[in-house]
Amino acid sequence: MMAKLMLAFKAEILLGARLALRHRTYQVAILFALVVFLLGAIHDLTKPVGTDRDGAVLLVSGILAVIAGSRPLAPGAALASVRHVAAEWWLIPFGRLVGTLLALSPLMIAIVLLFGTSASDSVRVGFVATLYASAVAATMFAMVPVTGTTVGAVLASSAVLVGSIQPSAADVSLWAWPVVRELSMVLWNVLPMPWRAHRLLNDGSAMNALPIVFWLLCGALMAGGITCAYRLGRQPSCKVDAAC
Repeated sequence: MMAKLMLAFKAEILLGARLALRHRTYQVAILFALVVFLLGAIHDLTKPVGTDRDGAVLLVSGILAVIAGSRPLAPGAALASVRHVAAEWWLIPFGRLVGTLLALSPLMIAIVLLFGTSASDSVRVGFVATLYASAVAATMFAMVPVTGTTVGAVLASSAVLVGSIQPSAADVSLWAWPVVRELSMVLWNVLPMPWRAHRLLNDGSAMNALPIVFWLLCGALMAGGITCAYRLGRQPSCKVDAAC
């Protein structure tokens, strides 16, 4: 039984990595991220790594996780494949999540090694960036079957880009619109945004780690529930994306 589970898990890992890597958008995003970071390294080669650089690492990790995470359970062939695999419903999202992270790992390792000031600093930044990217990708797994690939990617990318702003700065910026400000502050504190991962890098507090871990587990389990419903014939109410 255990050997069968491990074999099915391995198959899902390989499928998740393949689905993430095969898409041209992800390949272009990798090239863009490499160019940005190499230009930054040339420009600031003699300067120490600071919190701004950490924020850039988290921002790029989040965007890449959005793009890669939009493929493994995308409406179309990727989602339909859950009816033809041997893995249990709960094993599919976790296996494909590991595969997605493996697809991201070469670039993330290169970025962390490029900007780490020491071995311990590289490990610290790499761990938090991987944890954050995992939460974003898992959230994408749960969103995309319902919203479609394009809508889900646009919403998640917007959250990652805007979420780099600290809550206090966002609160001040939206002070003139009380209703929008209150709603925005709820979203800022609930969703897995880069500012929280950045704060986790600075203080290592469990209060900042728990929401990220929550979205990682919640997103993967919700995606598992969607795959289970799809297997039973109750397809999520989404429009198949033409890009699939």
